[in-house]
Amino acid sequence: MNAWAATDYPHQLDRGTLVRLGPVYHTRAEHAFEELAQRFQTTVWALLELNPDLVHLAEDGAHIPIGQEVCVLPGICTAAQGMSIDA
Repeated sequence: MNAWAATDYPHQLDRGTLVRLGPVYHTRAEHAFEELAQRFQTTVWALLELNPDLVHLAEDGAHIPIGQEVCVLPGICTAAQGMSIDA
């Protein structure tokens, strides 16, 4: 498997294909979004932008379950600073 979601043609990804954008953290305990944001020097907003599959947990105020993969980009990009990725 390569960095382009198991394809040799990254320009031909189907809409909705999950692509890892950076390091992946596997939760070892139930974590709050705020806890992970602080740990990786980013924001809850940035975590949710990178992990849209977890938005429902944040909306419900739930913790991230044990063993969940969470893509994290520690405060190194403009999105982590609260700016829109599309801007």
